[in-house]
Amino acid sequence: MSVDILVNPEKGAIYVNGFRVLLRHAYIFQSMKREMERLVGASAGFLFHKAGKDASLIVPVENGSLESSVESLTWLGLGKYTLKKENKNRIIVEARETPFSTGFVKKFGKRKTPFCHYIAGVLEGLAERSTRRKSRCVEISCVTRGDDKCRFSIEIEDSPSNWDFDEKPHPKQSGNLVPYGGVKLDTNKGFYMLKGWPELIVPSSFYFTIREEGKKIMGDSITGIISLSASEWYKKVSKLLQLYIFILKEFTTFSTKRKMWQKFLDQYYSRIWGFGIAKIITMDKNEIIVRLFNSGFAETYIEKGVKTSKPVCDAVRGYMMGWGNLFFGEECSTEETKCIAMGDEFCEFVIRKS
Repeated sequence: MSVDILVNPEKGAIYVNGFRVLLRHAYIFQSMKREMERLVGASAGFLFHKAGKDASLIVPVENGSLESSVESLTWLGLGKYTLKKENKNRIIVEARETPFSTGFVKKFGKRKTPFCHYIAGVLEGLAERSTRRKSRCVEISCVTRGDDKCRFSIEIEDSPSNWDFDEKPHPKQSGNLVPYGGVKLDTNKGFYMLKGWPELIVPSSFYFTIREEGKKIMGDSITGIISLSASEWYKKVSKLLQLYIFILKEFTTFSTKRKMWQKFLDQYYSRIWGFGIAKIITMDKNEIIVRLFNSGFAETYIEKGVKTSKPVCDAVRGYMMGWGNLFFGEECSTEETKCIAMGDEFCEFVIRKS
């Protein structure tokens, strides 16, 4: 079963079955979860499992078919899965690798425990929605441990599910919606590949779940983890960008630099990643100000009626900091000074040399 992925170019928003989604780098989630584990141990797995279960709501369940729903995960860049029913209450789902396990051992080395809690949460949610019965999914083997595949065991109970999920169709989005064509799907791996880097689709509500549930366990440290994981990604790809950065620094005027960076924001932030519409307001040798309209990170707070006293676009703040480090050629600081989750008209980021 395929999944309809649409983009609204005027809003810089991507939608799956009416739900706002974001395209994110697999490395960012690996880095984020590892840092959370360092601070709170196994609770990090719980948070990602819960976020995955909530994320399963963007996957359609037709005629109670779990197999069909699991197949559709490929279209979200979550991997390619096979399903084997051992008996009426136990199902094994396996994948050669997931976005959480791909390249993990090479980057970080082997670990002792499974790592793909988000995928387990997604599968658990799909199982409960398709059977209407209590279900529990755990990862029993993982590529991050050196196993040949990532395997998940779904145990389905006889009692009805008490998960309060809403199967009503999500409201149809208005505006100029066109088929998503930002990044091509590698159907063999089940990942979206951007310049050799695996990417996956997550609902914008993912960050709401991780941020708000994470604050209950680790306080405001979770905001720093989200921001740092995004900033660290820039360091990983900086070698790919070095020539581009060199040309910007040595052979262009500030006016040309601004146009080139704006083109980058238009292409990646808006059309590929679905963050919203980003506009450079000012740019000089010491400071850059960027406004983000229709932020995919803050929109969930508005939908849920949650108003905050602090900005919530931690991932964008991390991206901006990484971008600033490359642009200025030195460490910089980034602050989100306005946010639509606080009632502002737009989200605003100030990037300064440290």
